[in-house]
Amino acid sequence: PGTANEWKQEAMKRWGSKVEGLEVEDWEQYVLSRMSTPPPPSALDLLQEYYACDAWRLLIVCTLMSRVSSADTKHRCIDGFFQRYQTPSDVLEAEPKEMHAIIYPLGLFENRLKSVIAVSTRFLEMPSFDVGLAPPLKIYGIGEFGFHSFQIFCRGQLDAKPSDKALKSFVDWQRRHGNCHGTPGQAAPCEDEGA
Repeated sequence: PGTANEWKQEAMKRWGSKVEGLEVEDWEQYVLSRMSTPPPPSALDLLQEYYACDAWRLLIVCTLMSRVSSADTKHRCIDGFFQRYQTPSDVLEAEPKEMHAIIYPLGLFENRLKSVIAVSTRFLEMPSFDVGLAPPLKIYGIGEFGFHSFQIFCRGQLDAKPSDKALKSFVDWQRRHGNCHGTPGQAAPCEDEGA
């Protein structure tokens, strides 16, 4: 994209119809701030690695997988969720009853629904997207695990110091394999993001 309108069209293609009504000053910044630069895949096969090329999906995965021990239940519900809701716009246009049927097996439905809606809303509405643990970047339902997952998998920040065991193992694995860039943008951006 080269013009503001082309960047807006790109945003609509990636994140759905709700983008059209947004008042955005800089469409290029809007799109680029939502793009991922994930680290190389590891041998650990973490769920976040499958969604690292799409920041919105990664954050949704973090809200859905939290406090669920069954890998089969996580995979089944997350796959079903993204088959039905491919963009944040799809989520915001959905009926909660319909979403309930898909994610009910994960438990904590009201909290998960509130988190999914908050992530989708903030993803679309923030002029420049980022995630933090304190306002104004704090998003309901995204705690330390989601924040560190976003920093590591979407921003390629391997200097993160997560307390989560799996995230810590991933960062350690990357460092042992020579991928110790701690600067955002060091990893190659995803070519197929949003496709």
